[in-house]
This record gives sequence, structure tokens and C-alpha cells, in this order.
Amino acid sequence: MKQGTLESEIKKEIKDYIEEIGGFRSAVAGGAYSKPGDPDLIACINGRFVGIEGKTPSGRISQAQLERKEEIEHANGYYLIVRSKADFIDQIQALRIVQ
Repeated sequence: MKQGTLESEIKKEIKDYIEEIGGFRSAVAGGAYSKPGDPDLIACINGRFVGIEGKTPSGRISQAQLERKEEIEHANGYYLIVRSKADFIDQIQALRIVQ
């Protein structure tokens, strides 16, 4: 991923990839009905719940995001902090969500 890539570009590449592999995905809009730290995207890939927080290479993770990650993982879901499409693919392969 080139330097200066916008977070929105990273998320678009990931959304497109999830669709390519037959997964479900939806964006989580911040606001009155969401909680601080909710992931940018939620997905169901091969029957697994995956929350996805897209960050630029220099993007920081907030305390609220770390807390939401812990809650989702406690419920046996996945909360991935990804910095590129390649990073996302590496993580879901490492977790054996996809081959």
C-alpha cells in the first residue's frame, strides 16, 4: 500500500475483497445508535463474525476500540485492526477463516 493511502481506500479494498470471496459485509455508521469503538465494518466470512477496523499505517487505535475488541473476542468473534488489504488477507488466513 502506497504512503498516504486514505483509510477510506483501505476499507473499500477490503469490502470489495469480502464480496469477491462470497462473504457478507456491512459498514457501521457512527452516531446515536452505535457504541464508541465499534469496528468500521462487520462481516460474516465462512460463518465467522469479523469486526474490521481499518487504519492507515500511522493510524492510532483508541482505548474504546481496544475495549470493543476485547468484548467481541470474549463473545468468540474476531476484531481485526487492518492497515491494508494484504494485511487483512494475512490475518484471516492466519486465523483460518479462509484458506
